[in-house]
Amino acid sequence: MTDDSFIHAHKLFISLLNERLKYLGSLMESLKPYKELSTLDPRMAGWLDEVEEFERAVDQDQLDETITKTSVYCLSEDEEVLQTIKTRIKDVNILIRRKEEILDTPSESLARLFDKLARENPQPYNHRDIEKFTENFSEKLGSGGFGVVYKGQNHNGVALAIKVLKDNVLNIMEAQLEAEVVTMGRTHHRNLVKLYGYCYKANMKALVYEYMENGSFDMILSKNHLGLVNLYNIAIDIAKGISYLHEGCNPQIVHFDIKPANVLLDADFCPKLIDFGLSMLRIENSEFTEVGIRGSRGYVAPEMTQLEPVMITCKCDVYSFGMILFDILASKRNCAGQRWFPGEVWEKFQENQLDNFIKDCGIIKKEDEVKAKTLATVALLCAEHYPEKRPSMSVVVKMLEGDIQPWKPDNPFPYYDPSTENSTIGGSRN
Repeated sequence: MTDDSFIHAHKLFISLLNERLKYLGSLMESLKPYKELSTLDPRMAGWLDEVEEFERAVDQDQLDETITKTSVYCLSEDEEVLQTIKTRIKDVNILIRRKEEILDTPSESLARLFDKLARENPQPYNHRDIEKFTENFSEKLGSGGFGVVYKGQNHNGVALAIKVLKDNVLNIMEAQLEAEVVTMGRTHHRNLVKLYGYCYKANMKALVYEYMENGSFDMILSKNHLGLVNLYNIAIDIAKGISYLHEGCNPQIVHFDIKPANVLLDADFCPKLIDFGLSMLRIENSEFTEVGIRGSRGYVAPEMTQLEPVMITCKCDVYSFGMILFDILASKRNCAGQRWFPGEVWEKFQENQLDNFIKDCGIIKKEDEVKAKTLATVALLCAEHYPEKRPSMSVVVKMLEGDIQPWKPDNPFPYYDPSTENSTIGGSRN
């Protein structure tokens, strides 16, 4: 090869090399945002190590030095350098694909981060705003003891659910409404209903929530049109929402009224907790708080039904969640039983007849049987009479997801006697 030919070939190589290096640099730049996110997600630790190792391998100073040295290389050496760059481009593309696979389903920590980045504080609205959102209260979704819920839409076309409080209870509800705005306004989790805003005026007190297309979980259970696998996944998400209230909020939040009616489902059947009107902020550095009876019959923990004020913890929510798990199993029965369902489950568990009992409930698919048995066991653990024996909600999540094997429950209903009419449902002494 003549000197002129070599110089021409070498110039082409340098041009191609610079082009490849520029492309490699853009790929490396695209990894930077994910490097920052990866420090918050344990799953990304290995990926982050690989990226940092790769960055050292393609250090810009070394690459610049490589380009300088190519002036004395022969063409075969030039091609070797180019091949090295091509390999590194291939490697970084593999890293990008792996990142996308890892982040395809966001972890709880990343989901929380995304919520934090996207969230907005609850917005104050006036009476006229509420009238516009609801088109003068034209579409009623439901009503309860404290008010009426209407469907609405904001200025951007986002569907809303607006709870308008009744005039005759406004004086009673003022403190609770304030607590609800403060509580829900500082919570951000995919399994909690988002509070967009509120109206706190003399002639109108209302809360503006995101709209949940599939309604309440109690209606879903009564219709019984979802399979057990879907219901099982819903239970996991409910548990994650409660776990966030207990362990992800500072100060801790105790809901006090966990029940199917206080779980709403969006268009994708993702469950979200609502109704923080009965919630209580746990006083920082205090392990217990005295309260009177709160919650809903059938879901309230035994310690909450005592005649005297008692010392309670977030374990009252764990008990209520256990009752929801019993509801899921009971919804699959072919016919309604005459006895208290949780008591029946415990009896069959004691007699090693739980598998047959599950089949008698109409659950016959192998996958469904396994999940039903897990639901029953975890429900019994959550419904323990003594609060200190109940697992934390983070442990409940791990048991339902299969990361922890549920242990054998003790008798959760020591004061329940199926042979007498005076048995205390739920294990309370009263």
